[in-house]
Amino acid sequence: MVYKVIIMTWEIILDKDVQAFILEHEEDDVVALALKKPPSKDWPYPIILDQIKVRQKARLKTPKLRDTKGFVFPANFLYEQASSEACASYKAQIARGIGDGFVDLTAGVGVDSFALAENFKHGTLVEKNSQNAAILLHNTSLIGGLDVDGGRLDVHEGEAEAYVYEQLLAKGDKVSLVYIDPQRRDDVGGKKGLFDFELCSPNILELLPDLAKISKAVLIKTAPFLDIDKAVEQLGGCLPQVPRIDVHVLQWRGDCKEVLYFLDFYAVAHKEGALITVVDLADTGEIKCGFSFNRDAERNVRVHYAMPEVGDYIYEPGPAFQKAGCFKYISHYYCMVKLHTHTHLYVCKEKRDNFSGKRYKIIGIFPLKSKVLPVKRADLAVRNFSQSVVALKKRLRLQDGGENRLYATTTYDDKHCLILCDKCGDS
Repeated sequence: MVYKVIIMTWEIILDKDVQAFILEHEEDDVVALALKKPPSKDWPYPIILDQIKVRQKARLKTPKLRDTKGFVFPANFLYEQASSEACASYKAQIARGIGDGFVDLTAGVGVDSFALAENFKHGTLVEKNSQNAAILLHNTSLIGGLDVDGGRLDVHEGEAEAYVYEQLLAKGDKVSLVYIDPQRRDDVGGKKGLFDFELCSPNILELLPDLAKISKAVLIKTAPFLDIDKAVEQLGGCLPQVPRIDVHVLQWRGDCKEVLYFLDFYAVAHKEGALITVVDLADTGEIKCGFSFNRDAERNVRVHYAMPEVGDYIYEPGPAFQKAGCFKYISHYYCMVKLHTHTHLYVCKEKRDNFSGKRYKIIGIFPLKSKVLPVKRADLAVRNFSQSVVALKKRLRLQDGGENRLYATTTYDDKHCLILCDKCGDS
């Protein structure tokens, strides 16, 4: 097949020779591969290499899509914003039983839409980029059980706001669920990584009053940077009547991946404020561990503080549990003592296998003097401690590595100490 240089569209990926090349080299080093000549000088090599790069990431993130024959991934930068299949599966569980139809206003790769579709009779995937919309339409025809021609899934090219106002509100149409993943705009400046509803597109705060008129519920995905309490206040504050708001903080493969806000307009609002659920997900989307709480429970729960002892297990919560801000509730839920109000480390004499985070066995507790440490190498971490890791390592004459973990921290009596742990002691 001969390509013209000006033809740089995604359809080239579907050529059988290109497909064979991608599959043959999908585990190769893309940088090294870029230094080699492509099999044909007419091939759009950057597009092909980008497809290989995305497929390598998809091996863990979206394996079902990767294994779907003929599936075309969008550009790498768009794929980076997509949910994992584990997180998408969890969203589908939240949306189960809501109704017949949904609309995804920010479809992107379609990972979330494909998962949501399992619980709905029909859905609309809105995508503003024309090429991405075309790729999305192609891919929906490949996913098992999703019959595009039969009307179960429809792809709409256009802006999210235009679809809401021109296709739904103007026509009086309603859907059971609206899903939206607002992205930080590039033109707002400010601190990199800052996430605020007002700095995102689509602007969910402006859209939400109208979404409440056309849907039973809205599910919003955000990056972990957004402050949960501020988000709940903003979402409830832009509506005439505060709906039931459930917050879900998702951890997958050791990282806090996203925070979800589920607004149910047909349910009574929680008297104690938003219910926050924090979970650690398996690759299947099943919950490995987690719990639900609210801010009143966090404020009012009774916590015990104590010094750690040799032989205790020390626990450090995973990033999603820290993001959720349930530092006192963790102590209550797992029956552990806390080291200090502002030291988010917990100790217990027993192993807690349903705990999400790091776990080590304490083998020694020492004052801040290098000459008393029995090891010269350890992975040092400072928690609620005034000195940096670099400065303290120099002071302790400590090198990285070895079989030990060393915490420099503050205990309940406001004294500093070093807690030496066995990194192999969590088995």
